[in-house]
Amino acid sequence: MHSSGRSQYDSSVNAPRSLTMRRLAVGVFSALWVVPLGLAASEVRAFVERDWLYRVSGKVPIDSFPHLRFAEVLLWVALVWFGLVVAVWAIFRLKRFGGQVMSGPTNTKGVR
Repeated sequence: MHSSGRSQYDSSVNAPRSLTMRRLAVGVFSALWVVPLGLAASEVRAFVERDWLYRVSGKVPIDSFPHLRFAEVLLWVALVWFGLVVAVWAIFRLKRFGGQVMSGPTNTKGVR
């Protein structure tokens, strides 16, 4: 027992912390899809710079296509992740509001 007389397993004691952790996890899940998107952009930029530098210096460009292939994989990861974020938030909103359409006020006067 704690000094306050509550059991250490009392759920009301840990509720704020678990809610904070859940919100943090949802926030991280919702926002971190931009990391693979940024890495994909970085890989495309590396491809362009490398190709451009070789062409400007008069050399034959080397095979930089692995940069593009990796950028494509990262882009797909970001898009799938973003799709999952949208789906999870849509399901959350649907469960929370019971499928009600969230629009403006409706006319309940029975106007035809």
